[in-house]
Amino acid sequence: MNSPPAAYRVEAVAYCGTPEPCMFHLGDRFSTEAGEARQWAGERATQIAASLGPEDPGTAARFLAWAHDVATARTHHLLLAGQAVIYSCAGDDCLWELSLRPLPQYPTPLQEPGQA
Repeated sequence: MNSPPAAYRVEAVAYCGTPEPCMFHLGDRFSTEAGEARQWAGERATQIAASLGPEDPGTAARFLAWAHDVATARTHHLLLAGQAVIYSCAGDDCLWELSLRPLPQYPTPLQEPGQA
């Protein structure tokens, strides 16, 4: 990414395999401010951890750790540099993902077939 990000997107998703493969969208946020996106990600991770509680304590602990990590200067600098930050883990019955993605200010246009 050559120019600074214009905005940031955060998304929380659970991919489950039983009783049949499915995906649960656990919320998303769009913001022009990296700090606001990080704050939402931390709050949502904390809410998900609380909902998992004693039923899946390992995954709940990971979500709480993610909530702490998104508040760090390291995460902030990665987003401002145009790098995505993606957290994922396998829980008792799901694969969980929390992603923070910068959106480019000037997206690269799609190339026509045959162009290099």
